[in-house]
Amino acid sequence: VVPVDLLTLEDAQIDWLERELLRRGFVGQQLGVEVDAELVLERRDLLARMHRLRSLGVQVHGADRSGRVGQLPELARLPFDGLRLPLAALQATDA
Repeated sequence: VVPVDLLTLEDAQIDWLERELLRRGFVGQQLGVEVDAELVLERRDLLARMHRLRSLGVQVHGADRSGRVGQLPELARLPFDGLRLPLAALQATDA
């Protein structure tokens, strides 16, 4: 899993990634990126970049560092292939 900053990720970089995946015969699902889940909640315009990566077969995982249990349902509705949560958030759901 490679961390990616969706704010600075440009179309040209995604185009390059697409060409490289094709050139190398690489199956995109073998590549996973991790993005800031809270940022995607705040900036819904970033969903287009996520969808573009996913269209290449790249798995997009969200990382939530806030630990706010109340936003978990909203995070679960986003098109993530996986979600990394802080231990405090997981422990709060057990209580």
